[in-house]
Amino acid sequence: MMKIVTCMEREISMAFLNSLLSSNSKTKITFYGGIHEIGGNKFLVEDKGTRIFLDFGMQISKFNQYFAEFVNPRICNGMGDLFEFELLPRLKGLYRKDYSKHMGFDGSEDTEFHAILLSHAHIDHGAYIHYLRPDIPVYCSEATKLIMQALQDTGSTEEYITCGENFRVYKNKKGELSRCKGEDYQIPRNIEIFQDSKPFSMSEDYDRKRLIVHKNKQVWG
Repeated sequence: MMKIVTCMEREISMAFLNSLLSSNSKTKITFYGGIHEIGGNKFLVEDKGTRIFLDFGMQISKFNQYFAEFVNPRICNGMGDLFEFELLPRLKGLYRKDYSKHMGFDGSEDTEFHAILLSHAHIDHGAYIHYLRPDIPVYCSEATKLIMQALQDTGSTEEYITCGENFRVYKNKKGELSRCKGEDYQIPRNIEIFQDSKPFSMSEDYDRKRLIVHKNKQVWG
């Protein structure tokens, strides 16, 4: 059984990582951020055909090297600007289809990613959920979901709970092509809530993929 300890720290518990590496299965962990830096956690754990990301956050220091208050990644370029500066990994099947198709990064392929396990709602742990496919389930606490909902409802451009489908066109009353607004075509994300010290599964193979979340000295959420 895997044990996951979520906390308000910038690193996933080393005890958890060590327990994976010391198990009999050939578990692979790829770090796409969060190493020798504050935040930016994007840890891909692969085990027996299951692929799960632990957090999907912004690398704040690295982001600030290229962008500023009035110079942000272009929405019209999808993930392109973030790919260019290696702020997001180039992994097909992970990102939302509207962005992927618009920028020529496929978008028609099936996803091979099974879940995102989000420790808490700080931007260095979860800001880039905005770019993920809405059908990939995000597992988090109730507090984390409420914070993400509040961020989205109070004017944030990041879409945590729902995502508006961009680049859709339609014929208007004049018979001309017009572009739809993203807010008119909202797609709900698959948000799954876990509870403290209660087991939950991110796979139909419950016995093999069962997880338990425990509180640390600091409160998760």
